[in-house]
Amino acid sequence: MMPDAMILSVGGTLSVGGIGETSYRFGAQVDHVVELDVVTGTGELVTCSEEREAELFSMVLAGLGQCGIIVRARLRLLEAPNSVVMRTMTYDDLSTFLADQARLTQAVTLGPLNGRLSKSQENSWLFALNAGTFVSDTTANDPPDWMNGLRYRTQAAPMITPFMDYLERRTASIAAGKARTTPNPSLVVTMPASSTRAFVEELLKSSELSAGIWFFEVSPKLPARHQRPLQKMPVGELAYELRMQRRASAVDAPDHKVMLAANQELVAKALAAGGKIYPPFAPILTQGQWREHFGPETWTRFVAAKTRFDPRNVLTPGAGIF
Repeated sequence: MMPDAMILSVGGTLSVGGIGETSYRFGAQVDHVVELDVVTGTGELVTCSEEREAELFSMVLAGLGQCGIIVRARLRLLEAPNSVVMRTMTYDDLSTFLADQARLTQAVTLGPLNGRLSKSQENSWLFALNAGTFVSDTTANDPPDWMNGLRYRTQAAPMITPFMDYLERRTASIAAGKARTTPNPSLVVTMPASSTRAFVEELLKSSELSAGIWFFEVSPKLPARHQRPLQKMPVGELAYELRMQRRASAVDAPDHKVMLAANQELVAKALAAGGKIYPPFAPILTQGQWREHFGPETWTRFVAAKTRFDPRNVLTPGAGIF
């Protein structure tokens, strides 16, 4: 499993979870860690794993830098493919779009899986399903078996991309966004499947809640594939990650304030519906919201770990978790 943003360090990605277009199959990057070297808040350098200092290991992975700083990581790896054949299929119906994504989570030969929402020239929302196959032979152009039975309206010609180019697919746009220096109040939440459609429909119908969204991705996740305790997922067999990128004109401009308020409202709605946030892309949360996000059992465990491994609260205090 490779994360979406390759500009990040391995330690930084492991501190937040690490999700990508194959997470529906392989879980998050933190689910593939074998061993870590960690500097705790007390200044100790500790090697930890599931067999050695197991609680520190569990509370550092997706732990937002609260219990330790990762200085070395050992991960399980797979041989990389040569290329990716990506296919884009468009839908004009949200329910069908979500249902086909759910179906594809069970496709054995499928590689990347993601979806994107965009507005048409008529100002209506369109849904594009992006799915791909990892290949070594780029001359084979037959449609893959996982396309059978999908209910898309149109499809684009397949695109063959070298694997390294696929991994770097977001690098240029991220660099361009940083160069603009304008606020990008983004939000990522993962919703239970039962709540996703209503959540998305309410958002799309509201000019305030959807303010400034220029990039909106929806991708399925299987919570059972995410095993680390601090990388929280909704309860249930199926969930959908909603990734909303916004652009404001300037810091504290009227549109910026509307976007920040929208994110706060959406976080409250998501938590109330059993959703979870992805902390790197979330507004400032109250301690009560952090407790709600982690749940009572994990929260108690996280507090105990913080007290043990960082008693003076010197590690990453800006998050305001404790």
